[in-house]
Amino acid sequence: HGLINEYAGEYEELCTLEQHLTEYHPVSTMASVEDTTQLIGAMFASIEPLLKATDVSRAFWPMYISDSFGVIDKDTYRYNPSYSVLWCYGRLPVDRIAVPEAPENVGIYAAADNSRAGIVLFNGGQEEVRLRVSSENIPFASATTDVYEVSVEHINYNAGITAPYQLLHKTGEERDIAVTLKGNSAVYIEYHDERGAADLDRRPDAEFLKKEYYYDTRAYGMPYSDVHSE
Repeated sequence: HGLINEYAGEYEELCTLEQHLTEYHPVSTMASVEDTTQLIGAMFASIEPLLKATDVSRAFWPMYISDSFGVIDKDTYRYNPSYSVLWCYGRLPVDRIAVPEAPENVGIYAAADNSRAGIVLFNGGQEEVRLRVSSENIPFASATTDVYEVSVEHINYNAGITAPYQLLHKTGEERDIAVTLKGNSAVYIEYHDERGAADLDRRPDAEFLKKEYYYDTRAYGMPYSDVHSE
């Protein structure tokens, strides 16, 4: 592993070597379901350094599939807050868009394509934060706006519903939304056109055969992932 950069020129296939991060765990605790709300801010905050680690092409949270600390409870099939974090981030389109500077303890992810735009706001602190979200230059006529909350107050006990608790559903072009972020919670706002799907979700005739990664030189000239340099 330590010789990747040294021998990449001689063995070109080393340049395509990916790294998969298994059992990634942003919170070090095994506790009750109430305490899993720590995961909301911690999991969202951990996504950014993972994205910067360019040769970590895949990350797994396998140890969350267990009891009350699991993504899905193994006995009741309840969807815990950590599941909703992944649900919200997975709904974002691929292309990121710029966001303004956030208040202390608040993080923001935003993305848009030709059919869907999404904004994740998460609060890693204990105090409530009130925000007004105003979205401009969305590249489609917004037919529907949906707002979801991920918090300990709204844990999903219905195994037939995968979405988080829905705070708002409305139609029309009005995009200004008042948001109350409770401590250790998140809100996901989604705007979409009448088709209701992101660009990549609307291609039933397309199929990924193989995705290749190529790293001419590992970041910082080091033989391991960028994430270790921080």
